Amino acid sequence: MNVHVSEPKTIEEMHALKKAADQRQAERAKERERQAAATKLRVEQERQEAEKALEDEQAKRAEREALAVRQRAARNVAQDGLPRDPRVIVNDVAAKHGVAAGDIFSDSRVAVVVDARRAAIGAVRKAWPNRSLPWLAEFFGLDHTTVLFHLRKLGLPTGAANRAPPHTQTGEAETTTVSETRTRRIVPLQVVDLVPGGETDAVPRFENVDPTKLHVDGVYQRDLSENSRRLIRRIVAEWSWRAFKPPVVVEVDGTLHVIDGQHTAIAAATHPEVDEIPVMIVRADRREDRADAFVRHNRDRTQMTGMQMHFGLVAAGDEDSLTLQQVCERAGARILRGKPSRYQVGDTTAVEVLKALVRRRHAKGAREVVQTCVEAGLAPISAAALKAVETLLFEAKHAGHYSREALATTLRNLGASAERQAALVAAEHQVQKWRGLAIVLVRNTRKARRPASSAAA
Repeated sequence: MNVHVSEPKTIEEMHALKKAADQRQAERAKERERQAAATKLRVEQERQEAEKALEDEQAKRAEREALAVRQRAARNVAQDGLPRDPRVIVNDVAAKHGVAAGDIFSDSRVAVVVDARRAAIGAVRKAWPNRSLPWLAEFFGLDHTTVLFHLRKLGLPTGAANRAPPHTQTGEAETTTVSETRTRRIVPLQVVDLVPGGETDAVPRFENVDPTKLHVDGVYQRDLSENSRRLIRRIVAEWSWRAFKPPVVVEVDGTLHVIDGQHTAIAAATHPEVDEIPVMIVRADRREDRADAFVRHNRDRTQMTGMQMHFGLVAAGDEDSLTLQQVCERAGARILRGKPSRYQVGDTTAVEVLKALVRRRHAKGAREVVQTCVEAGLAPISAAALKAVETLLFEAKHAGHYSREALATTLRNLGASAERQAALVAAEHQVQKWRGLAIVLVRNTRKARRPASSAAA
């Protein structure tokens, strides 16, 4: 039996049918959007839960490791012959002298604190005789001359011991007898929650090859960017076998494919005096294995921080880095090697901003900026504070209006609220945070009085 569907007879009926069809289509579209949003929300929740689980596990692991360190440091001498942790020594000395450990690391010149500081320097020196003078100065946040003065007052040797102390024979990674370096022996980590695995039988081999005979698989390797070309040009211009790292390659159908070290290989091929380079040949039969190796070579590494790079350049005798280090020391600031659990007055990690500051204002101007931040009691000295103070001291429209003392007083009085106010002002005016801080300082700092003669002019 055929069912007859009557056709719409009027324009109104046609409009009604079209409206109903459009409504059904809109409802279906909304349902699809709702389902997509629900899926996206579920995926995001799962991601957040996974990240939180990972963070919790890392936090628990860090807590276990910190507890082990504290338990070990609490003993006078560990079973393996290691002396106590220097900070534990400082805490003991501080308790004996009736001062806080933080006072010993402070700039206080009170007699009882100075005596405690001297005793702490002596105690650490006796416990760690192989530590160098620069290390002692850095640990206590003092200049070398002050540490030298205290050691002489105590009648203690001023140089690192010329023999390896007993605890360096146990395999612990500690500083050696070389007084001007921070060398450590490689020792295995104590990992109780890890089962060693992976492939250990396929040991790589080394060969010298013509770099122009190497190949790159574009399926997983990166193309050369402008940054890559600049890097290659720099390697060619500053070629050094001391800085050379053999590329990692794999043999594929009689040819060698580069897994890691493409820039080095191209630079070697470009340099007219480099005919052969050593390469490390590993085994990876499948393309998937080669791509996985490429990812791991670029993922499983820790990037150097600006602080680590700075101290490396200082050790290498780089003039700019030595100047920066001297500027900070004379201003009473301290560039940290890493982020501590608690900052002291004058601590900073803003190495790149400090480098730019020295380039623009030279040593004298940079020291004025840093010293202003130190006198303000900033802990730490942030990049925003350095830029804001520099602007108000040296920028043409502000120069001469604000003294170092006035800016330091304002920052000290504002305390932690300075950064909060800066963030609000920056958001209100849609500017960078350091400009927001500069505006806050302008609003709260009395302008310096200009001489009558200059005012009349």
